[in-house]
Parts: sequence; C-alpha cells; structure tokens
Amino acid sequence: MEPDPAADAPPCILRAASDISTDPVGYLLGLVLGSAELPHPAETREWLASTVASYLDPFIDGEVPPSEYQSQSSGVFMDRLRRAWQETHGDDSPMPIPVQSALAQYATHCICKMNTNFGFGPHTPGIGRQPTTDGESNRYFDNLGKALVAAIQREFAEPDRAFGSLPCLTAGHIIHVGKIHLNGVVMYQNELANALANANRDGEEARREERLRIWGYA
Repeated sequence: MEPDPAADAPPCILRAASDISTDPVGYLLGLVLGSAELPHPAETREWLASTVASYLDPFIDGEVPPSEYQSQSSGVFMDRLRRAWQETHGDDSPMPIPVQSALAQYATHCICKMNTNFGFGPHTPGIGRQPTTDGESNRYFDNLGKALVAAIQREFAEPDRAFGSLPCLTAGHIIHVGKIHLNGVVMYQNELANALANANRDGEEARREERLRIWGYA
C-alpha cells in the first residue's frame, strides 16, 4: 500500500495562525487565505508578491516547456531575488526580505495559482469553470504536494528550507493547506453564482413590471 502523502499533516486546522514559530502550517494557511500577511511594509510585500509571481507564473501557466525547466530555474532562488531587488532599488540598497518570508510567499503563490489553474475544469459557456471531480482533485493535490516540495528542494539551499519549527514543508502540509484554500474558492464561486442568479431574477421581474406599466396594466 502506498503511503498517504497527507499523513504527516496536522489532523485538522480550523484557524489561521499569525505566528510562524508556534504554528508554521497555520501561518501558511493564513497567508494562503489572506487572513495573515508577512511582517513587512505594504510596499515590500507587494514587491515580493509581484516578483515571485513574475518568476513562477510562466512555469505554472505552461509558457516554459518542461524541457527548459532546469535551465530556466537554475540557481538559488534567494540569489535571484536579491538580483531583482538590486535592479529595482539600486546596488547599494540591501534587500530587507529574509529567506523565511521569501519561502512563505513562494509557497503561497504556488498553492493559490495552482488551485486557480488546476482546481477547476475547462470553461463551459453558461456555467463557467466547474470544480474537478473527486478523483481528479485527489490526483491534482498529490501532484501539487510533490511538485512544490521538489521545487523548494531545488531552489532553496537546505538551511533555507526551514519553515518555522519545520525543517521543510512536506507534501502533506501543502495538500492540507491547498484543500482548505480550494474549498474556500469553490464556496466563494457558489456565492457569486447565487448572487448573480438572484440579480438576474430581480432584473427580469423589474423588466416584466416595466412592460406592464408601459402597456397600461400597472
């Protein structure tokens, strides 16, 4: 029997933590859900989020072919981040972002963007993108956990992989956080769909009443 990749995750997390030292997985959950933020000024957080997205999105969106993964991601991520900071702020400006914040943003962006791209099926006219089936979802999360752990091991030096009290995030931790995030996205999508249906119904009723008024029946 193959081991369950989520077996090493906490049994259940119902809240998002704000302290990485006491609850690293809860802290990652807070970042992914948007209920926590990195301890930096807004301008620094925005720069980090934009820089991480600009680097990772071509891989996630399929713009970089698999044959070029190694060549396009060679080197250590922190070195790449420091070069980007110097290009933006000047060579004399030290980068104020510690590796733990960079790793947290890296993992957060991967989980959120991958869930958005692969947690739903293709667009269907009239109903939009629907969540994947349970079987497809399980395969996706298994791949997400393995791929993100492999990316962290490839792009972060071993001492830099520590996440709070954890020596490194595991596939189980990533799957656990990813599932909670995707469930939230699906619930939000359903709320928007219900709100749109109600608005359409109210609009149709208003148009019916206006037609009756114009024709003299109201």
